[in-house]
Amino acid sequence: MSNPYPSSFTDKIITYCDQIGWNYEVTSEGSVKMLFMENDERSQMVFFNSQQSAKGTEVVCVSSPVVRLSTIRESDVDQKALFNELLEHNGRSTNYRWAFTPLSEDDELLIACVDLLLETMDEREMTAAVSAVSSVADQMESRFGVDEF
Repeated sequence: MSNPYPSSFTDKIITYCDQIGWNYEVTSEGSVKMLFMENDERSQMVFFNSQQSAKGTEVVCVSSPVVRLSTIRESDVDQKALFNELLEHNGRSTNYRWAFTPLSEDDELLIACVDLLLETMDEREMTAAVSAVSSVADQMESRFGVDEF
């Protein structure tokens, strides 16, 4: 598959995806998305986005969407307990974190994500990041009875 947006970021991501055998789509110079198949035959979207650190270092944000904030609000889940649980996970986890990202003016999206330095990221590290964010995102998605992403 040719790279429609060649850059050091996309070149590295698609090289590893090709070596692993993952299907992907390069959506821009700084974004690649893929569908990761979980062991339970569920699937999970995973995104690779290029970001710059405050010091100008290129960072790969590996993320997997979970659920819309509006879905959480409409569910019977204890929101306060859920948000406290997410904060606790963020304090304990070493291989992913939870975050909300704007989806529209009225809604946000809960994502599982991890940041990796592009320069030092290797195939094994990228694979571990994809596995971590996709599995916790899928598990959290299951709690809401959805498989939107």
